[in-house]
Amino acid sequence: MPLRQVAQLVDEEHHDQQSCGDRLACDNAISTATAYRYLHEGLTVLADHAPDLSTALERAVAAGYTHLNLDGTVIRTDRVATPGPNGADLWQSGKHKHHGGNVQVIAAPDGWPL
Repeated sequence: MPLRQVAQLVDEEHHDQQSCGDRLACDNAISTATAYRYLHEGLTVLADHAPDLSTALERAVAAGYTHLNLDGTVIRTDRVATPGPNGADLWQSGKHKHHGGNVQVIAAPDGWPL
């Protein structure tokens, strides 16, 4: 699957967090387990193509950007729970009152992710 399609798939799932696997499965006539496997494979492909922080910052300097934008969101999940050193669940967002993974993005001044 081309990287652009993978990104679109992951982006669609991000915007409809309530029924991620079920909707993906239904829309593509596949099982929910297969849908989650495809979603995780897509995320892995995107992560493999993402630059590390130092590379992204070097590219920003080379492009002459005057500033960068840091933004993030908590992506809802019901699949994980991990106790931290103090016993609190590392995946629980106190602010959002649900489990989720915190995803951060560094973007150019125009909003395009680095």
